Amino acid sequence: MIYKIHLVNRDIVLEYDSEKDKALSILDKAWDHDIFLKAGCRSGYCGVCQLKLLEGEVKYFYDPPPVLPNEGAILSCSAYPVSDIKIDC
Repeated sequence: MIYKIHLVNRDIVLEYDSEKDKALSILDKAWDHDIFLKAGCRSGYCGVCQLKLLEGEVKYFYDPPPVLPNEGAILSCSAYPVSDIKIDC
């Protein structure tokens, strides 16, 4: 499946191929396109990469993630989309 990652505040849409990109997080996918989102540890422990999820669903490479994000937020460094998503970045 191909899911769309809509970075609302930047008016950018990325495509996430669940087969080809399965090892990439949302953060990785953005960085691969020279879209630099804030991040710290890049492993889900610091919470710096939190983004507000406006629409859609994500899963984490680790379930549960090392640190739970705030209500309505995701950890972009360790999450991947399982539907089309919209995030506030």
